[in-house]
Order: sequence, then C-alpha cells, then structure tokens
Amino acid sequence: MILYQILSVSVNYFCEA
Repeated sequence: MILYQILSVSVNYFCEA
C-alpha cells in the first residue's frame, strides 16, 4: 500500500475541484 500515491491523488482531486 502506497500512502504517497493516495496523497498525490487526493491533492490532485482537491486542486481540480
């Protein structure tokens, strides 16, 4: 499980929102 990947996707989604 890669926590960094989850954070990256979260930030990307938040930035796009």
